[in-house]
Amino acid sequence: MKKTVLYVGNLALTVIGAFFLVRLFLTLPFNMPDAVDEFLRAMLHIFGQDEMANPDDMEVLSVLLYFCIALIIVGFAVSGLNILFRRRCATWRGCRQDWPAGVARDLSLSTPATAAMRTHRLLIFPAPC
Repeated sequence: MKKTVLYVGNLALTVIGAFFLVRLFLTLPFNMPDAVDEFLRAMLHIFGQDEMANPDDMEVLSVLLYFCIALIIVGFAVSGLNILFRRRCATWRGCRQDWPAGVARDLSLSTPATAAMRTHRLLIFPAPC
């Protein structure tokens, strides 16, 4: 159940983020680039649609292309944030196995300020590894 909620949340965050990224992109005043037009026409030719019933549909196809690109960009950003969040949570709980060099694992080897911070962290996050 927990993983399902996480996946659905990530998916919703990605789609909503892509939607707002496309809306931001579409507010810029510019014409459709020639490269996008040529790419869409090539894709239509590959799929067997050489002529379109309405030429205005090219703009809608370009928005769909922009949305797909925004999904990829936001998807990478969300997955990167998930990795950073998991690493940070593991560090807070003290469950990290790959401690950086020079960081004392034992409280007796660390400075009193670090020991106090780790004791405070244990009080906030008492869940065992």
